[in-house]
Amino acid sequence: SDVYKRQVVVPARSMTEQEEWRAKMITNKCGCVLGGARNSEPFITFAEAAERSEPQGLIPIPIRQSVEFLLKWGLNIEGLFRKPGNIRTVKGWIEGMNNDPFWVIPDEGGPSNTANTASFIVKFLMGTNHAHNRSVPQVEADDGTMVDDDGIMGRDTRRCFPTTAELKTESEEVLGRAKEYLEGMHASNYESLKMLTYLMTQIAANSEVNKMTPENLALCVMPLFRPQYAYLIEHYAELFIRSEPGGFLPP
Repeated sequence: SDVYKRQVVVPARSMTEQEEWRAKMITNKCGCVLGGARNSEPFITFAEAAERSEPQGLIPIPIRQSVEFLLKWGLNIEGLFRKPGNIRTVKGWIEGMNNDPFWVIPDEGGPSNTANTASFIVKFLMGTNHAHNRSVPQVEADDGTMVDDDGIMGRDTRRCFPTTAELKTESEEVLGRAKEYLEGMHASNYESLKMLTYLMTQIAANSEVNKMTPENLALCVMPLFRPQYAYLIEHYAELFIRSEPGGFLPP
């Protein structure tokens, strides 16, 4: 369908890659496993979700579709991410995406589906975060130690990212360390976090209307990393510089 081509196939760089993507999605049933929606499967790591979703293994389809939808419909919605979506609807979306490689977020609902889409994002982020789901195994770091996989935020965020007290100093040294942490991320974490955080900057830019500041958004979207994520939103232009082929480029 035209919707499928616009929202899913566009990032592929050639017809061959498009066909590889379609075959991969069909084989894995889209492979998104949002929040362990398939009872027969365990939670998966963020990198695995990205690898299952597209040939480049960069941005999982739940993130890509949801961000595109909210950039179109959600920037002026009061309380976006703070007001939960309909549990039954979101569950149905999860099942749809896990079982249909051509499933897309219903566009006909427009603004009425923004809360559902926001909840869809949060559910996916929670489903691929070790702290929320202890069934997600630890991963091996470059130095051979086993660390928590902290979902989209990367590996062992609490130990490696500047502390809350350090972030409050707003120093160039802290900004440099935060940038260094992001630069060391796996490509899928970096590109997905860049795309998601761009959405947050656009929502926060309309905070007089939607009442969602960087702090409010961070509390709703990344409650376990609220200070860190608020900092990323506020310093987006300074921190997200790298760009992977096929990754996210702000409009």
